[in-house]
Amino acid sequence: MQNTRSNTEFWLETCTSTMDVAKSRIDDGTLTGPCALICSREQTQGRGTSGRTWSSVSGNLHLTVAISRESILRPAPNQPAREFQLPLVTAVAMHRVICMCPLVEVTPGGGGCDSAATEGGAAVFVKWPNDILIGGEKVAGVLIESHKGYYLVGIGVNVETAPPVKDGGRKSTCLRAHARTDTGGIITAERLARSLYDHLVAAIIESPFDQDQILKDYSGLIDWTQPVVRRDRPGEILKPVGLSQWGGLIVMDPVSHVQETLSSEYLW
Repeated sequence: MQNTRSNTEFWLETCTSTMDVAKSRIDDGTLTGPCALICSREQTQGRGTSGRTWSSVSGNLHLTVAISRESILRPAPNQPAREFQLPLVTAVAMHRVICMCPLVEVTPGGGGCDSAATEGGAAVFVKWPNDILIGGEKVAGVLIESHKGYYLVGIGVNVETAPPVKDGGRKSTCLRAHARTDTGGIITAERLARSLYDHLVAAIIESPFDQDQILKDYSGLIDWTQPVVRRDRPGEILKPVGLSQWGGLIVMDPVSHVQETLSSEYLW
C-alpha cells in the first residue's frame, strides 16, 4: 500500500461550491499533490447531476476530494481504466462511513436485507450510480468532474437537515433523523468529511486495483428488488438485473424482457 496522503486541505465557512474552489485552487497552483480535501460549512451555488441545484445549508456536508490522474493506479491489461470505477468506489466508501458511524442507528443494506426499518435501524443502500438511501430516502449524492489533470469527487451529505425536494424526485432524509439516542454524541459534518476523505484516498489511490472485487462490493449494496425509473421517461419502469464490467446498470423491461445497459441516465 502506498503512502500518498497530502496535507493540502481547505476548510471554509462559505463558498459558491467546493467544486468551484477546487478548480480555482488547481488553476492558481495552491492545490498540488496526489489528493486534497475541500470542505465548506455552506455553499451558495451547490449543484448536483445534470446541473441541478443541490441545497447546501449549514450543518450538512459539502465536500470535494481532488485526486490527480497520475496518482490513480493503473489496472491490468484489458481491464477498464480505474477512473470508470470512481462512482462505484465512492458509493461503497460513503456507505461504509455512514454504516460505521457509531452515532447513527442504521442497518447495512445487502445480504437479503430490504429497505424497511429493522431492529438495528433503517437499511442503508446504494442507488445506482452513487446515491445513498436510508430507508428508501436520499441522504447523500455524488458529482464527479475532471479539471486539468484532477478528478473532482463532489460529495453532499444531509447531516443536520433534509432539504425539501423541489423537482419531484426521491424524498430526502438526514443523518440526525437516524441518530442514536443512547450515546449523547453529536454527528458533525467536519468529522464525516475527514472519515470520507480517508476512506476514498485509501480505496482509490492506496489500494491495489481489483475490478471484480469492486463490482462485487458495489453490487452487494444495491437493493435489486427496487425498480428504477428514468427521470425523462416517468412512465417507463425498469427492473435492475446486474452490472456491466464498466459499472453500467443492466436493466430489463418487465414486459418485453429486453435488456439494455445504462451508463449516464439519471434515475429516480
